[in-house]
Amino acid sequence: GKVLYINGTAVATSTDLTNLSAFDLPTIGKSVTSSSFFTGAIGELVFLNNVPTQIVRQCLEGYMAWKHTGVGSALPSTHPFLTRPPLVDDMTSAVNDLWTPTRTWANGTATNLKLWYDMSDTTYRGLQVSSTAIETIRDKSGNGKHATQSINTTRRPALVTDAYGTGLHCARFDGTSDNMLFDGTFLVNTNYSIFGVVARGSSGGKYWLASSNSSTTNGRISVGWTSDIK
Repeated sequence: GKVLYINGTAVATSTDLTNLSAFDLPTIGKSVTSSSFFTGAIGELVFLNNVPTQIVRQCLEGYMAWKHTGVGSALPSTHPFLTRPPLVDDMTSAVNDLWTPTRTWANGTATNLKLWYDMSDTTYRGLQVSSTAIETIRDKSGNGKHATQSINTTRRPALVTDAYGTGLHCARFDGTSDNMLFDGTFLVNTNYSIFGVVARGSSGGKYWLASSNSSTTNGRISVGWTSDIK
């Protein structure tokens, strides 16, 4: 089935076991309709092509919470990383070092890490064009799934530096035309998991991740808010 978690808490479930049959023109910042754009900010995205174990999921939740806010207080009271960030030896007997998505598996090879966008990484961060507009967000997973907007320069999200007052950055989408395209074919006909640091800037229903309006059965995905609740 499918489970939606917000800040480490499961808020919605589905018994649907069907995988995606297609994922045409996957887009960050726009819904499947041409006129519905996301208003808000994205700080980090991680895509896996599997369903992670509970400890891997919790490590990702803890990693993102502590990295982007400096605390774990938004996590559930029973979460293992409520009071500290995850460490490598939470999963292995390796060195006592801070955990990152590249440490997703005990053997040190994150074989199921398929895409990783981090707006705060000074090496992989999106290229700035026309002042602060982002043309490319580079994929830190090593799989080359970079997100780009090379078609129209006016549709590039803005890079906001020190977005949280912690020195970290985010990509801000204007809700009018900003969007980025990427290769999401690795999600087709397989299990998958998506983790993100995302904040909307307006109420109502807005999707921050979607594929095209495909007529293929199970051929599209929409992730975001359908109302003022989720």
